[in-house]
Amino acid sequence: MEVRRGEGTTLVWDPVRAVTGWEVRISARPDPRGDYVVQETRELAPTETSAELALSEQPLRVHVLGRTRDGRLLRRAVISGLTAENWRDRWQRRASAS
Repeated sequence: MEVRRGEGTTLVWDPVRAVTGWEVRISARPDPRGDYVVQETRELAPTETSAELALSEQPLRVHVLGRTRDGRLLRRAVISGLTAENWRDRWQRRASAS
């Protein structure tokens, strides 16, 4: 699933007809050697295809999950290491198991 930068510090993705709801999970990494800790989970309507981020020095990991009516995962994207400093850097795209 392709996620791109929108205006300001907004993540944007394309709508998917079969998705009946989006989940955006935002985690922060308070310690460079520690694990990411979930800070916030947002439930979005199928037509809502963007999420504003509050970036800081702490790296963020954002999961964007698109689910079908029966709760099955249909689309997934994970963006890791986002900070205010590196927001405009080029992102690396990697395939993942579905």
